[in-house]
Amino acid sequence: KSTFEHKWNSVYQNDMIKLAQAHAIYLVCLNFTNGLAESSISSGLKVHLERLRNIHLASMIVKYADGAILSKFAKGKHLAATEQFMYEQIELVRPQLLNLLESCSIPEMSLNSVIGARDGNIYENLYKAAAFSRLNNKTSLDSTLDYLKPLSRVLMA
Repeated sequence: KSTFEHKWNSVYQNDMIKLAQAHAIYLVCLNFTNGLAESSISSGLKVHLERLRNIHLASMIVKYADGAILSKFAKGKHLAATEQFMYEQIELVRPQLLNLLESCSIPEMSLNSVIGARDGNIYENLYKAAAFSRLNNKTSLDSTLDYLKPLSRVLMA
């Protein structure tokens, strides 16, 4: 006979973890939806953010669907329909994907990155940055002498 403690700790532990994850996803999406409804952003951006939310939710449903299918709460056809909905939402977002990604990125000037330089000389800029980097002041790292040379002697013997 199983006790409550045994079931809680052994039998249902995985289900409880999945339930907690599903609840966290629900709360995040609920708060996101409420915040989006209250925000004063443009209607075009709202549409895109709603689609991104839909993609996220559908992907999470597909990811965690095993429990719903095993408990007969959902069927394979529901999972297939959810996945199809996710792909439809992705197709709607795809034309604006680069713009959406760029809108969330940190400006290159803030990163102080040589890769995002506007002059187009990526490799020359990378070489110059590496030449002046404090990491390249020595010809070999201290750890090379301490660890790698003794190890190579042992391996060569």
